Amino acid sequence: MSRETMLLVFLLTVPDIAQAMPHGCSALGASGRDLWIIAADQEPRHVLRAERDIAVGSWSPNGREIAFHVVRATTDLPTEAFIADLGGRIIGRFQIDKGQSDGGLRHIEGIEWRGERILVTLGNRGPNGGYMDVWRLSEDHTGAAKVLRVGTLGGSCAVSPSMQYVACRGGGKIKIFNTSAPADENGVVDDLRFFETPTSGDPDEPSERVEGGLAWGSDGLSVYGVRSLDGKRVLTRIEKNPVAAEGWRVTDQDLVGIDSPVRSIEADASGGLLLSDGRRVFRVEAEPETPRSGVVARVVSAAELRRPGAVEVSTERGKLRLEVLDTYCEERNPR
Repeated sequence: MSRETMLLVFLLTVPDIAQAMPHGCSALGASGRDLWIIAADQEPRHVLRAERDIAVGSWSPNGREIAFHVVRATTDLPTEAFIADLGGRIIGRFQIDKGQSDGGLRHIEGIEWRGERILVTLGNRGPNGGYMDVWRLSEDHTGAAKVLRVGTLGGSCAVSPSMQYVACRGGGKIKIFNTSAPADENGVVDDLRFFETPTSGDPDEPSERVEGGLAWGSDGLSVYGVRSLDGKRVLTRIEKNPVAAEGWRVTDQDLVGIDSPVRSIEADASGGLLLSDGRRVFRVEAEPETPRSGVVARVVSAAELRRPGAVEVSTERGKLRLEVLDTYCEERNPR
């Protein structure tokens, strides 16, 4: 994608659209081929227009660059990542994998900036898994070298802060893969002894289901998810414990206060968890008082979410719904 194919357009907008954004925070939003920045107390700003729909995106730790991936015209084409500055100029691009017809990735489902020059991509290779890749960007962001590839099973994966573990949901279970396991002859880490939550009841007809995504705690050794388990909605915590079976301990607590499926989960700055059902936002304490005690979800402001699902902006073309790809907060990501 050349610079000429990226159209930088500034649209007239009305104020007070970003009231839901916390002070000091900005959201990266996409609507089809358009990329926007929505900042608290500012009018939304259109950044660039891509050749095709923008699928996923992430803000650099210093808030000065954006990494994103666009949907390809056909899955037979290679998957790519693009790096842009905040003015909409493309400053780098690199190939993530070959096209599907050549044995490569089918879709890119996630891209995360994990350091000044470190990117993580999550790719879907088939119906039951894909790869987590770690990339080291060149100093000028014009290219990238792959430093790690890990095979995973399931979808909607979350990478731990240290990048040592990848948690994925699949088949009603939560699975955790260790990226420090030995690599195979192709240089791929394939953790064949990965941990997964045990199945309750009939293994052929499991009654559990993982709702929404997964979230790692700040310690990087515990992951959280919401599950429907035997007719109840529970908050599941899986923490690294060397003396537990398979090295991980699972704690399920009845989740009270949410009567609809959870669509997203994230850890907040004070050690709690923020859950959303798409309409409301709830907060729960992540640390269990007792192993089997229930946890209460209390409604809080949508502005507490680091990554709200979507926001609506008004332009000269009318109202526009933006899917939020990532959020940058100065107090959480100091320059």
